[in-house]
Amino acid sequence: MKKAVSLAVALGLLAAVPAAATISIDNNRATLTSDSIGSTVDVGYNGQRDQGGSVFIQDGLAANISFTLHSIGNAGRTWNFITGITNLSEAPMTSARLSLFGMGVEGHDANGQAVAISGAAASAAPDGPATPVYGSVLRARDLGGDNNVPMLGGIADICFAAGSGTTSSCSGGGGGGLTMGSNPFPTTSQVMSLTFEKSLVSLDLFDFFVRWQSLAGTRNGSSFNNQSGVGVGTIDISGIDPGGNAIPEPASWLMLIAGFGLIGATMRHRRAVAA
Repeated sequence: MKKAVSLAVALGLLAAVPAAATISIDNNRATLTSDSIGSTVDVGYNGQRDQGGSVFIQDGLAANISFTLHSIGNAGRTWNFITGITNLSEAPMTSARLSLFGMGVEGHDANGQAVAISGAAASAAPDGPATPVYGSVLRARDLGGDNNVPMLGGIADICFAAGSGTTSSCSGGGGGGLTMGSNPFPTTSQVMSLTFEKSLVSLDLFDFFVRWQSLAGTRNGSSFNNQSGVGVGTIDISGIDPGGNAIPEPASWLMLIAGFGLIGATMRHRRAVAA
């Protein structure tokens, strides 16, 4: 009887290991739920430069933004993300200013129906500057319906711009943003809060992009100066298994090991009694 109880307890511990936080990735679209709190969507951006109406990939132009779901409040209506933003540009670029980032967002209620975004805000993160670098927020209602990202088409539901002088589109920011090197700094962190008309069960993030300004460098041996461009974002799925589950936390592994240890002890006891 004791052996059966021990085995049942061990198996119960294995079953009780909490499921890893999940982020479902499909076709470069991330779907998050309340189980995703603490998990991160990491997005890398290539660089595309616009010259004379032609758009092409520009070597050395790159960025990365991580979106970590920090909390959900306001009865499920407000989703708060800590965003880590990095300008990764390098040679052959000599100047590259990351002036804006944006994306598409789509919330869903308990019935699977789409819920419209009603507000957005930028605020300071614990390890970021007191004033967010990207504090000028534009959302769908302000952006209008047509081509608000001229080089990519009308994809943005929301964008966060640096500096002043922004317009009712995601075509650029003012004089601020993250520059190359350390002048003033290539990385920052801030909170991105998205509020919806009613409580959400899930939230999709997609169509990630950044806006570049003050571009200078070389391409195919020719130099260029004071140009602009965009970066198209791709979700990094290296830390997510094919089923969409994040890699289990260390605490989960410890519970698994404890469960296997109990099973092993039970089996050794059974062999000793048989002998």
